[in-house]
Amino acid sequence: MTRLKKIPSSLLLGIANITDVGSALFRGIALAHLLAPEQFGLAITVSVVAGIVELITDLGITPLAVRSNSAKELATLHAISILRGGIVGFFIIACAPVFAWTFHTPATTPAYIIVGVSSLIRGFASLDVDARTRRYDYNPKVICLIVSQIAWTGTSIIYASVTHDFLAMAVGVLTFMLTYVATSHILSAQPWRLAWDQAIVAESWRYGRLLALNGIANAVSSLGDRALTGAKVGLSQLAHYTALTTSALLPRAAISRYLGSVYTPHFVNAGHDDRQHISKLWVITVAMIGGTFGFGFIALGQPVTALVYGSRYQVDQALVSLVALLGAIRYMGCLPTPPVLAYGKNELLVRYTTLSMSGLAIGGGLLFIAGRLEYLLIGMCVGEAASLTWLIANFSTVLPISKLFIYKTVMGTLFLVASTALTSSLWDGNDPLLRAAICMTGTVLYAMLMWTSLVGANCSTTQLLRAVVPSKVARGNAI
Repeated sequence: MTRLKKIPSSLLLGIANITDVGSALFRGIALAHLLAPEQFGLAITVSVVAGIVELITDLGITPLAVRSNSAKELATLHAISILRGGIVGFFIIACAPVFAWTFHTPATTPAYIIVGVSSLIRGFASLDVDARTRRYDYNPKVICLIVSQIAWTGTSIIYASVTHDFLAMAVGVLTFMLTYVATSHILSAQPWRLAWDQAIVAESWRYGRLLALNGIANAVSSLGDRALTGAKVGLSQLAHYTALTTSALLPRAAISRYLGSVYTPHFVNAGHDDRQHISKLWVITVAMIGGTFGFGFIALGQPVTALVYGSRYQVDQALVSLVALLGAIRYMGCLPTPPVLAYGKNELLVRYTTLSMSGLAIGGGLLFIAGRLEYLLIGMCVGEAASLTWLIANFSTVLPISKLFIYKTVMGTLFLVASTALTSSLWDGNDPLLRAAICMTGTVLYAMLMWTSLVGANCSTTQLLRAVVPSKVARGNAI
């Protein structure tokens, strides 16, 4: 027991987020094997709708809970959460036939109704488990995530095993929401209360309305490609595309949540003199995550996707390399989130995410002209890389470090990933040994770049590790 107490709760949060990713991957793999590709495609449309609606109604309630300083403020946030959940839930239920018509699948209407009920239930969760993360106490959040993910995974797989029906996805979402809400109340350190303080509501609206706009842009950018694929090239192609992108981009959600959970308190708690140091650690962390993913997926994406989802989901290496490049861009696109949420600079986040939609616009146009997924991915990479370049040029208002340092660290990583992806697509001829040699060359150059960034920032690997896995403290910075 003593040894368990010595484990940083942030490390347990990392384990919970790995569980989050692992559960989602396991569910996807299981459903891909238990359902026919068309049924799997239908299940995907359910998750796409649920994801889009949740993103476009994001009011920043979780980061507001982290920033809260009183029980009254938290109680008001509970009331706002219920109101939001009710509006979102009834909207999904009312629009269920519209969603079914969009994907040419009338049979999915009941599934969207279940998703709407799930969103309504979510509003009743206790935010105390989020508020305690400001003190680096992640244990209640960890338990909520793990228990609810296990419930979701078990329910979905059992339902699919018995019925072989796409409704397994919707039933699993409902189980997840019920379990998370119940667990958050059980683990809450203070009684769940409701209040309505007009000043707090006004401040929450000021803080959250821009995040709602950001959520709309983020939903279009991150999930619009699946909607376009399903509408243009059919459910079978959507199933293949989702098998590839899920294995690539699903971990990003968990990683970004984890990094946001540990770095937002760093920025909130940092004094003026510490901000530059924390900012450099954050930039290096983001570049390391993006580069590691990019090179790893170029090398292993093709065989792993086929192994995990089955030979019928085999894809060409060119498509894998493009997904690897897009994923690297999106992993490094997490750059603004923790400092922006900590300092309330939400306008920059909204502008960046809105600009990122240009990638989907370009890619969607190419998809409808050429009818091939490669052109969709090329357009998305171009637009989102240009948006990331713009972000760095305008990031000095948030991070007190030079643009040159960010360009060298982030865009240097992106250049190496892009070069490796292009080389692998054109020349490896699906030869795993040649592909390994190409990826190894890029990885060595990337490791040298990260080392020069650490040295230039006067940061050690120990400091980087302590930033990513902080220890629980009563107050102040954990680094």
